[in-house]
Amino acid sequence: MLEKFAGYGFNKSHAAAYAIVAYQTAYLKANYPVEFLCAMMTNDMADTAKLSQYINEAREFGIEVLQPDVNESHVYFAPARDGKAIRFGLAAIKGVGEVAVETILKARNEGGKFKSLSDLCERVDGRTVNRRILEALIKSGACDGFGETRASSLAQIERTLARAASIASDRQRGQSSLFGALEEKAQSMPESIRNLPEWPQHELLAHEKELLGFYVTGHPLTPYVPILEKYALTNTAKLAELPNRSF
Repeated sequence: MLEKFAGYGFNKSHAAAYAIVAYQTAYLKANYPVEFLCAMMTNDMADTAKLSQYINEAREFGIEVLQPDVNESHVYFAPARDGKAIRFGLAAIKGVGEVAVETILKARNEGGKFKSLSDLCERVDGRTVNRRILEALIKSGACDGFGETRASSLAQIERTLARAASIASDRQRGQSSLFGALEEKAQSMPESIRNLPEWPQHELLAHEKELLGFYVTGHPLTPYVPILEKYALTNTAKLAELPNRSF
């Protein structure tokens, strides 16, 4: 009897379990698409191929995927704009770990939104949020809200980190300067750095693709869309299934 049951019992129990999971998944996707896709993206945020699929699927649903933002993002992907969009999670940026993100969020929760790159550097632990992480945040667009070009923000890192380290050192010693306003003016960023023009579009897109796994500010093939639509195979999803030399 046990041997006979083994022929169908295992498959039957699994079929029932998967049917329940499939029903629950379909219900969540149909009724809570933003939350559902946030969970899927967070679950596979280390897999850029799957992440790109989910982002494309979100766009097909009419759900906008917003770039990361140090003043808006959370650790993981989360609903934004009253649940109508998805905000990219800071921990999903390549090279930015959860420890650094937690440090940023702690400073933001305690002191409010960051006003500038220097404000960010002065309020977080420079040992945790170091130069490498700041570069990743800037190149991915997470610091665009400060109102400066990414080229300008990146050029400011060295001076900004040095000033933040000096301020942190003074705080530890319990010192403050009588000439703080004058020093701040003297150490302010030169106009030549603050007003740097933005990188070329192809450079912006290359950084976004490397750090996020998808393009935020555009797409390299956008100028060629009319030509591609006319002459190229636009749906390549099933290209791998075609027999060799059949296309």
